[in-house]
Amino acid sequence: MPKAVIFDLDGVIIQSSQVQKYAFIKSYETYYGKYREPPIEEFFEHCGNSLTNIFKIMGLTQEMIPLYQQLSRERVNDIHVFDGIHELMGQLKEQGTKCGICTGKDRERTIEILTHHKLLSYFDTIVCSDDVEHAKPAPDSLSVALRNLQIEAKDAVMVGDAVNDILCAKAASVFSIAVTWGDQEKEVLEGAKPDLLMQSIEELGNHILKKINLMDDFVIREDICNLQCDYCLTKTSIFKNGGDHKLFYEEGSDIQRDLDQILKRMCQYYDTAILKISGGEILLINNLLDFIKKQSANYKVIQILTNGLLLNETLLEELSRIPGICIQLSLDHHTLEGNGYRTKKKKQLDQILRNLDLVVHYDIPVEINCVLTDKNTPVLKEFAEYLIKYIGKSVMLLPFPIRGNQKENYISAKNQYQGVERLYSEYERFKEILPPKAYLEELLYVIKTGSRRERCYIPKVANGLFDDGRRTPCPNYWFTEMNNILDNNCNMEIQERHRSLCYQFINANNPPKECSQCYTPWDIFNLYMEDKISLDELIQVPLYSFISIRNHLVKLKQILR
Repeated sequence: MPKAVIFDLDGVIIQSSQVQKYAFIKSYETYYGKYREPPIEEFFEHCGNSLTNIFKIMGLTQEMIPLYQQLSRERVNDIHVFDGIHELMGQLKEQGTKCGICTGKDRERTIEILTHHKLLSYFDTIVCSDDVEHAKPAPDSLSVALRNLQIEAKDAVMVGDAVNDILCAKAASVFSIAVTWGDQEKEVLEGAKPDLLMQSIEELGNHILKKINLMDDFVIREDICNLQCDYCLTKTSIFKNGGDHKLFYEEGSDIQRDLDQILKRMCQYYDTAILKISGGEILLINNLLDFIKKQSANYKVIQILTNGLLLNETLLEELSRIPGICIQLSLDHHTLEGNGYRTKKKKQLDQILRNLDLVVHYDIPVEINCVLTDKNTPVLKEFAEYLIKYIGKSVMLLPFPIRGNQKENYISAKNQYQGVERLYSEYERFKEILPPKAYLEELLYVIKTGSRRERCYIPKVANGLFDDGRRTPCPNYWFTEMNNILDNNCNMEIQERHRSLCYQFINANNPPKECSQCYTPWDIFNLYMEDKISLDELIQVPLYSFISIRNHLVKLKQILR
């Protein structure tokens, strides 16, 4: 959430283009006659710059300016404030965000308009074209605004509807948001390459008012599963529910009420890109598709973690019609021996592999969660060779070390790490089904040394949630519980401070043992945050491949770095 928001005036806060058009045409005709076509399109192309500069660039006489200003002033009642602006400004003021104006208008005219439309009190600073030597697209006005607000460039955003606004923000090293409800064409704005592009005031409000978040990792009925993996974390979970709720998501049911209420509360406070749902076995919940469809309106991507047994053609066809669906399949190997800690039944494994084929058939991106144990690590490359048939599809093998306090029973012996090294040595052959090379490099380091060396941002960008309302600051390691989301007295600000303290704690010199040894597919995001992989590499990973979350990824990095 930015500490300051600097707005352009025309085309963002107010709609005055018709007044501008009228004043320009009338003043132009006065000085150049009615028989010359007024260059109105060229005039609007220079929006954001000062009137003096615009006329100079267009080769027009400066004598037009007083008449233009007089005609504009006479039509102040024809200027209107965009719907939703008063509400947005009020909310920003209420939460303590500093606000400013940087406009190409002169100060007298700007104050007159803001006062007339009862907008003046919202702004902590106003910088106009006659306040600076160089108007937009130069950074002068924005730099003055930041100085007045005592805010650093990295803590501010600039909101504008013209190319000059975006260029001004870039020149001042301020995050730029282009908006399309003004008069500039969307394609023109995209050409200026703003950091974000917003198409409604509601969308802008959601972005700058909410705390930006990467993922809600929602564990639903972790104790209910159709497989009993030997190393399952649920066996030792302090959050194990063991309740007796019916597994039907239907209107009026307890599970429907609780799930919807938990996520509604989270979405009110956070702007979160991804919802991950898991169990137990999440597909055991009847009518789960209704839940997914409902939440697809609140999240850009929904990832479903499943063992794959209950996937079927009807379900996958329905899921393929929902934008932003990603499957995460728990599968350690394509052979019964390599996958032995998950299932010892060949019939079950064969069904899972057939269902993987179905997922690929329906073009649903899929990540294969592969827990490294003494059974599959020596033959990891053979698993990659099996998966190579999916090259060209959005399929990725994500190996990671076994976790939990029973891991010593299943952990790979040191001489078996050669399986990962063999895969790494042939990375070019398998790279289209493997995560970025840096991920495998860090994986090798962790399994050889028993300790991670990269910073972990996950508690800062993800929420661990449970269907009974409990919340943890880390979805990987459930070591502490924060307030219950379903509690009417739950204070989200206090929870956020708790989460920040946990983030500092696990990245301190002596983090918990479980944190220092943890390495999961989440670390792909950590590598991106630490500049070990690029955005282009990150978006090759199925979960992050959706265009709808690109802006989110960029913004999170800007905030946290």
